[in-house]
Amino acid sequence: MKIKTQGLKLSTLSSMSPQEREDKINSFIEQVINPQPEQVEEQKKEIEEEIRAYERRYEISSAKLKSGLADGSIKGTTDICSWLMLLKKRTLLENI
Repeated sequence: MKIKTQGLKLSTLSSMSPQEREDKINSFIEQVINPQPEQVEEQKKEIEEEIRAYERRYEISSAKLKSGLADGSIKGTTDICSWLMLLKKRTLLENI
């Protein structure tokens, strides 16, 4: 999941005073822990698009994927793991 934040470069941090560095890092952490509602919605849309792309590529729904993995009719692959991670991310974002 991409978290849209201001980037932090170590070279920039090293040139700051200790207080500036602490403030910058705290601001970064706050953005990650408490994203703005519009950021969450944007991330949900991006994840949903990625999930739909997997469903189109494999021509099965996410529910059928999970069922197939549970009964052994579908074997795990790197793509399947990525798909499952997207499903988990979607669930986590729904609970924010």
